[in-house]
Amino acid sequence: MKKIKTITYLFLFTCVLFLAGFQTFKASETPVIDHFYSDITVLENGDLNVKELIILNGEYNGFERIINYRNEYAPSFDGTESSFEGSDIYNGDKIELSRIAEVEIPNDYDFSLINQPGKSFQKVSSASNGDKRKYIVTTKSNGEAYRMYNENNGGALGFYLEYTVKNVAIRHTDIAEVGWNLMGNELSNRIHNYEAHIHIPNNQTELRAWAHGPLNGNIKLIDKTEIQLTVSDIFPNTAFDTRFVFDLTAIPTSNKTTNVTALPMILNVETKKAEEANRLREEFIDGQFQIVKMALDKVESTKRPSDLNEAQEQLNILASYTTEGEYPALKQRYDEIKEIVDARMKTLNTVFGGIAIIYVIAMIIYVYRIYLKYDKELKVPHIEYFRDIPNNYGPACVDYLFKRKIDNNSFSATLLNLISDKVIRYEKIDKKNYKIIYHDNVRPLLEEEEKLITWVFEEKTDGKETTLEAFKKKAKSYSSFISDFELFKKTALQHAKSLNFYETQTLKGIPILTSVVGFVLGFLCIYMEVGLFSIIFFLVGIASLIYFVSIQKKTKFGREEYEKWSALKRFLQDFGKFDTKDLPDMILWEKFLVYAYVFGCAKELEKTMKIKMNEMGATPVAGYYYDPSFTDMLIFSHVMNRTLNSSITSAYNARSAASSGNYSSGGGFGGGFSAGGGSFGGGGGGGSF
Repeated sequence: MKKIKTITYLFLFTCVLFLAGFQTFKASETPVIDHFYSDITVLENGDLNVKELIILNGEYNGFERIINYRNEYAPSFDGTESSFEGSDIYNGDKIELSRIAEVEIPNDYDFSLINQPGKSFQKVSSASNGDKRKYIVTTKSNGEAYRMYNENNGGALGFYLEYTVKNVAIRHTDIAEVGWNLMGNELSNRIHNYEAHIHIPNNQTELRAWAHGPLNGNIKLIDKTEIQLTVSDIFPNTAFDTRFVFDLTAIPTSNKTTNVTALPMILNVETKKAEEANRLREEFIDGQFQIVKMALDKVESTKRPSDLNEAQEQLNILASYTTEGEYPALKQRYDEIKEIVDARMKTLNTVFGGIAIIYVIAMIIYVYRIYLKYDKELKVPHIEYFRDIPNNYGPACVDYLFKRKIDNNSFSATLLNLISDKVIRYEKIDKKNYKIIYHDNVRPLLEEEEKLITWVFEEKTDGKETTLEAFKKKAKSYSSFISDFELFKKTALQHAKSLNFYETQTLKGIPILTSVVGFVLGFLCIYMEVGLFSIIFFLVGIASLIYFVSIQKKTKFGREEYEKWSALKRFLQDFGKFDTKDLPDMILWEKFLVYAYVFGCAKELEKTMKIKMNEMGATPVAGYYYDPSFTDMLIFSHVMNRTLNSSITSAYNARSAASSGNYSSGGGFGGGFSAGGGSFGGGGGGGSF
C-alpha cells in the first residue's frame, strides 16, 4: 500500500509541476489593453482637458502612464510650410493632474464607461508591488510619469486619469489649430482597441481633422464640435497623433499666436501625407490579399486549427482596411474550409480520446503488474518494538538502508558510535568546546570509520588528540575538508551496498518503452493539435518513467533488517511512553542515541532521556544499571552534532560562494490615418508592471 501511495503522489506531483509551469508561462505574458479610451476637450484658453480610461486585462501589479507635453527635439517654428510638419509651436507648457481612479469593468461596456465614477487613488511618496490604489508622480523635463499600483490577479480592471495640458491650441491669423501626439513610442503593451473623442465647444464653421499612425485607423467628423478617432490592434511602441483646425472664436483667450496664414500650408502638408498613406495603404491591401490566399491554401493542405487561426487573423487584418474587392470571396472560402477543419478535429478528438483512455487504463494495469513483480516488498514478520541494537554494521549503513544515501547524520552518528564504543574519548574544555582523544586497538574498525578517524585526527595514532573547535577550523579550508567528507561518504556507501540490502534493478527496455510511447503519442497530439490529450499522454509517460527508474526493492535480508531497525525507531520515538522499569539498561542508551541521529529523532530522545534519568535518580530501580554521567554524554552529543553540521554547511557554502565569482485625408474631412505619427508635442506611453 505504501508503494501504491508513492505512485499516486508521484503522478499528482507531476501534474502539479506541469500545471505550475503552464501558469508561470501564462503569467509571464505581457497584459493586453482591451480598450484605451480618450476624451479630449479644447478649452477656451487653449488648454486640453483630457480624460483617459485604460482597460487592462491580465495579471499585473499596476500600470505606469507616461505623459509628455512637449517634444524636446522639435525644431523652432519659423512660419514656413515645413514648420507645420512638426515644430515647437505644438508643445504644451505643463501638465496639471486632477485625478486617478480605479474603474470596475462590467461584462458589457462602451465609451460611455469613461464617465463612470471610480475609487480614487492615493498619492504617495513610495509604494510596493501588491499595493492597491496608490500612485507615485515622477516629474521629467518634458512631462510626468504616473506609476499606479493596483494589483490584479486576472480579468479586466480600469485605470482612469484626468489631467489638463496647458497652452496647446494655436491661434493663426485664419484658423485655430491643435497638433497633438495621442501616443508616443513608449507604450510597452499592445492595444486591442483605441477610441478617442475630441470636443471643440462653441465651434460653428470650420472643422477639419487628420490623424497619422497605423494605416488601419479612421478619423470621423461627428459634427462641427466633435471628432472621433478609432484604431485597432496597435502594437507596442507605436506612435500616433492627430491634427485638427477649427474656428478662432472657439479659443478666444488663447495666447499662443503665430500671425501666419496657416490653412493653405497645413492642407499642402496633409495632402502629401494622405497621398503617401493612400499609396502605402493600397500596396498593403494588395499584399494582404495575397497573404490571405496563401494562408487559405495552407489550411486546405494541412487542415490544422493553428493554420486556420492564422488565416482568420490575416483575414481580420484585411477587414480592418477593406471589405471590398476580393474580400467577400475570400471570406466565403474561409468559412467553407473552417467547416472541413472542424469536422476533421471532431474525428481526431474522438480517435485520440479513445487512445488516451486505452493508454491510461493499460498503463495503470501494467504499472500495477510491475509493482507486484519488481517493487512490492517481501513480507516478513512484523516487529512492533525492538529494544536492542539489531546489527553492528554501523549507523551509516542503517542510514543507507532507510534513505539509500549517506548524509551529515551518517557522519555524526558514526562519530558518536565510536565514542560509545570508547574508541574515542571526550573531555570538556568549555560549554562550546570539547577535546576528543583516539584510542587504537579497542575494536576492529569499519572502513568508513578509519576514513573518519584519519580525517578528524589527521593520522590514526593511539592517543592522538584534537578539539571540536579545531575540526570547525578545518572547514575554512573547504576544498580539502569537502574532499575528506566526500571520501567518507563514498566509503560508507560502498560498505552499505556490499550488504545487499536492495535487489539489483532487473527492469529492461519494455517498461521504459511503454513510457516512451506516451511521449510519442503526446508529440503526435501536439502535431495534430489535439492539445488536451497531449497533456494526458505526457503526464502518464513522465510519471511512469520516473517510477520505473526509481524502483527500489529490498532483498529478504534487507526487509528483515529494515523491519528490525524500524521497530527500534518506533521504540525510540515512543521512549517516553514506557515506565522506567520497562526500559533497557542505560548501558544501551548511548547506542540508542547514536541511531536516533540516523532516524532524525535525536533532539526529542535527548529530552525524554533527561526526564527518565531524573525519574531514576529520584527513585533507583532495583537490578537496573544507572549511569549518572550519561547526562554529560547528552550534552556532548548535542554540542558535537551542532559543531559537525555547522562545519559541513559552512564548507559547502564557502565553496558555493567562491564558484559564483563577482559577476555580479488631405482635406481634413475624415477618412483613414496617414502614415507616420509622433510629429507633434505630447505623446509618452507607459506600460504594465
